[in-house]
Amino acid sequence: MSEQRFHLAFHFLKDETAAAARLLEEQNAPDVAAFLSKAPSSTVVEVLRSMVPDYAAAVLIEADKESVTAWMLALETPALCAILRYLDESAVNALLALLPLKRQAASQLLLSYRADMVGAWAETDVPVATDHMDAGELTKRLRRRQYRDNRLIVVLNEERHPVGVIHPGDLFQANEGLPIIQLMRPHGTTLRGRVTLSTAIKQSLWQEQDYAVIVNRHQQWVGLLWHSCLKQQLHLQVTHPSLSQEPQYALNQVLQAHGDSMKALLHAVHDGLKS
Repeated sequence: MSEQRFHLAFHFLKDETAAAARLLEEQNAPDVAAFLSKAPSSTVVEVLRSMVPDYAAAVLIEADKESVTAWMLALETPALCAILRYLDESAVNALLALLPLKRQAASQLLLSYRADMVGAWAETDVPVATDHMDAGELTKRLRRRQYRDNRLIVVLNEERHPVGVIHPGDLFQANEGLPIIQLMRPHGTTLRGRVTLSTAIKQSLWQEQDYAVIVNRHQQWVGLLWHSCLKQQLHLQVTHPSLSQEPQYALNQVLQAHGDSMKALLHAVHDGLKS
């Protein structure tokens, strides 16, 4: 397999991700896993997001450990769990064992919720502070963990109950010794993780804010659910998970323009991997 052909194939994956995902789904999962293992991880992650989740799951279990670990680390936890739901328990445990313990715990938490519950789609990688901290301590923590400066910060008490949120602009303008409880704003109505998506979308809290704090049955922190994510997942409940990401007429145009050449490249890649 020539480097030029691989380059052309990877270029198509990056520029026409949804169309490429449709074509890859027509191939055998082991061949696709071997093919994607040669592509940049950032490109592969976008392809995995665009694939139907059961096929993406088949690709994950066929990939080599180094590749699949890199892909799983690059996927957001809710996106990863949406794929893992299509594997049996032993396969899920084997894949999660490749991840750091904190990421394993976050994934297992989301997998404990059904896919039609808000807990399954909560963002867990959110900056969190404890209510006894001051502004200087929190700023250092955020920089150490390399969070972006525009992330909403959730404040928890000792029992891990959410007590408020801090907007980053307020934090970075504050004096270092200022207690963060003086910067907190109300977090609004919380949602239990087992509330269904269809029930959550009807809540009045969305009239005031674009996020909801998700808690467990003990009112302890689970994660944040963004209104845009909630609407997207409700849409995907009634449509094909991948085809809904791009209008069908646009996808057809892409396939007509590039489908034959991409299929030829995939066959060439298939042959190259076997040789």
